[in-house]
Amino acid sequence: MKNSIFLIIFVSTLFMGCKDDDNTTDATPEVPKMTFSSGEFESGTTIPDNFTCEGLNISPQLSWSGAPAETKSYAIIIDDPDVTPAWDHWLIYNIPANVKSLVNARTQASIQSIGGKSLQNSWGKYYYLGPCPPAKQTHTYSFRIYALDVADLSEIGGSSDKIEFVNAINAHKITDGSFTGTFGR
Repeated sequence: MKNSIFLIIFVSTLFMGCKDDDNTTDATPEVPKMTFSSGEFESGTTIPDNFTCEGLNISPQLSWSGAPAETKSYAIIIDDPDVTPAWDHWLIYNIPANVKSLVNARTQASIQSIGGKSLQNSWGKYYYLGPCPPAKQTHTYSFRIYALDVADLSEIGGSSDKIEFVNAINAHKITDGSFTGTFGR
């Protein structure tokens, strides 16, 4: 009987020593995704001609919400991942944390006027150029926003390429959000 009680106490002590402490964790809590959208079209639907090479080729209105309080700036990538490498339509960064939307028809100068900067897109331009897939093809375009923990992506300059841009974003990303649009000709 004494041996049984001793065994029960020993096993109980062993299991108590192995118990996980629910109050400590090495895992970083997941930051919720941001909401990112356009007032011009719903995610997954056709991008209106005005925002493509078939129309006015102006940038669509963009808005976002749900960024964490520690956000210091935003970066946006609009590209066509249906081609390799992805075709870049607009790469902008250093958008101040207090900005929550961009009206349509933004230019490089208007992005600079709010403190933002642009990188060259795949046409070698520093402004938005819309979807323009080859004839008889429909592509899905990716619109992504990143909340960053720095106000200035100082490691990026006007001649930086997209790989450097994405690496800088990933080094400072708190969370992100995205939506898609399609366009065919």
